[in-house]
Amino acid sequence: MLRKIYMTPKQQLLKILEQHKRSRSDSEDVLFKLLSPYCLHKMLAQGSPYFENDSGVSEAYAAECAQIATGMYRRLQFGSELLIVYEDCYSENNQDDIRFVESCLKDIGDTEVCSFSWKFRPMEQTYPAALANNTDIHNCTRRLYQANNIDIQRLFREIILSDIGGKYNLASKIFIIDTTTSCMFHLYDDRGLWISG
Repeated sequence: MLRKIYMTPKQQLLKILEQHKRSRSDSEDVLFKLLSPYCLHKMLAQGSPYFENDSGVSEAYAAECAQIATGMYRRLQFGSELLIVYEDCYSENNQDDIRFVESCLKDIGDTEVCSFSWKFRPMEQTYPAALANNTDIHNCTRRLYQANNIDIQRLFREIILSDIGGKYNLASKIFIIDTTTSCMFHLYDDRGLWISG
């Protein structure tokens, strides 16, 4: 009988990144940069998130985005061994955001917090001068949670609203990983999501 080897959340993430053809040295970089070349991208709802008369965010738009994201996540049939990464790229440490994310996680197991420095590297063809003079180094705080389930409707709605008038600043911060299949799901805001398998 084979026994399952215990791994910390950080060890799990390193193993999964290696399966996604990323080296251990790459793991000390922000995930949105690590994943993009290897991901499938899905756009969400079309049109403007705002009402024409500037009276706020369109609930219909937000609901359509959430429905598309939720549908995609459910089609992936994620299991119950999840690793949720809350990546605070600038170490803002917003406690309201952290508490909200944790309230969406069910049956939380081990948690781990780690920090590292990363350098913003603009695309060479788009920003050649910025690349040549870039000394933009930031500190990132990564929170890792093992969980058995997620309230995706609540979480996805707030991620979608992040950049268009929401209560929390969750845009590009949440990565959901099925540790059994190593499939990654990243809803970054109302504009779309990435899937890496």
